[in-house]
Amino acid sequence: MKKNILIILCILLATNLSAQKSGKDFRYYKSSIDNIASYHSVDTIRRDNIRLSFQDADLSLKEQKQIVYAIRRLFEQDRYSNLHWVGYELLDIMWCTNQNPLEIRKMLMETFLQYYFYPEHHASLVEIHNSESRFDYTNKAKKRIREILEGKKTKEEYVLHFLRNRTIYNKPQIGWDEAARIMKTREMRNTTVLKQLRDSILETYVVRDSKREFEAARIKPNLIKMIGLLEMTECIPVLKQKLAECVKTGDCLYGEEKACRYALARLGDEEQRQYILETMNIHNFARQDFLYFKDDEIIWRYIDVGYLPGEKISVLSDVDLDATLLSMNDVYPFIKNVPPELICPTESYNIEVGGRWAKLFYEWLMENRDHIEFNFEGEKKWFWPHY
Repeated sequence: MKKNILIILCILLATNLSAQKSGKDFRYYKSSIDNIASYHSVDTIRRDNIRLSFQDADLSLKEQKQIVYAIRRLFEQDRYSNLHWVGYELLDIMWCTNQNPLEIRKMLMETFLQYYFYPEHHASLVEIHNSESRFDYTNKAKKRIREILEGKKTKEEYVLHFLRNRTIYNKPQIGWDEAARIMKTREMRNTTVLKQLRDSILETYVVRDSKREFEAARIKPNLIKMIGLLEMTECIPVLKQKLAECVKTGDCLYGEEKACRYALARLGDEEQRQYILETMNIHNFARQDFLYFKDDEIIWRYIDVGYLPGEKISVLSDVDLDATLLSMNDVYPFIKNVPPELICPTESYNIEVGGRWAKLFYEWLMENRDHIEFNFEGEKKWFWPHY
């Protein structure tokens, strides 16, 4: 009897250990990345979805580092533009894995920033509203951010833009019609000349587009805002210069001017903080911005300008919300000690119920204005969670 019990226990233990090891191992990921890289190692643009997830991975810290090194090698090759795209995709997929060790997050961030001006750059690992994300940035990463802010690029990066555009134009049908039209105007019929003319046209396209893309590559607004969270005061002069250029010429990315103002205000620039207070309205200030500034005066200003009874605000293509509900919905999670009768009715997203609650909540805020305390962790639920 005891022997049978012991056998059963051993079976259960083995089953449990097998379950614990059910995640995909290093060989699986190494083989998957090799296969993905091999498939995309072609001289034409290839963009098939990468079906790879690290959520159920069974990898040691050392093995995770080796995966990051494998991703870096995709950027270090200079033959296939597709592999740079694969590199960014894999960075994003690995970054989104739950509970990455901090050491791995730092490596992923350094890799992302190191190749910031490479072509195919589309994803962003920057989380500007998560205060914990500040720990993802090493001194090396911060140094690289300043270089990106200053627009420092290399000839090697230009060559890779050239490589990408040559891949884009590597299609048999491109250029022939234009070459034939030119030949016709010259009243010539010569196959060799036609091909030379077509090659010259493609080379012109490649150079033109590569130069345009390379010069247009610049720091994204989210990374500018991160400079504020990282307290990189050494970047203040460059931020002020960039802001002045945006205001003067209007030649800036969507959100770039706003990002410069936010970063400067976060770094202690009172002029920019005052500008944000004076121009704030419910349309241009997001609820996540409270987490960025963690500033009582800013949230009170939003309450004052956002309480607009009867005004409708479009939050989705087919949804309009009452401005009162929207503004109170935004500030509610950051208010401490809300009385039980004013807890947000999140169980039922009924607009009429929400509207009545918003009015009562606003009146309570005004009556207790001198005693309200804020908690910028934002742990409560929003009435309207998605917009």
